[in-house]
Amino acid sequence: MDQFHAQLGVSKNSLAAYERGERLPDVDFLAVFADRTGADFNELLRLRLASGKTEEARARKDPGSKSSQTRLSRKGRVKSGSPTRSMP
Repeated sequence: MDQFHAQLGVSKNSLAAYERGERLPDVDFLAVFADRTGADFNELLRLRLASGKTEEARARKDPGSKSSQTRLSRKGRVKSGSPTRSMP
């Protein structure tokens, strides 16, 4: 069991964070986990989405959050990794 994280392709810290609910695993991890353990991938994905911790869910709950706002650089370009939305 000590090497289970390696079989899943993640670090011990990542696996522990998933177990504690501090981080959400990505879809690729869920697919590997389902394959290795026989868990239902659709159920794992449903639970992940139902957790309300996805970026989209956070943005819906708090439309004023930084993750839901467009951030512009001094030159007016959207910064890498920022979500986009039309400006008034």
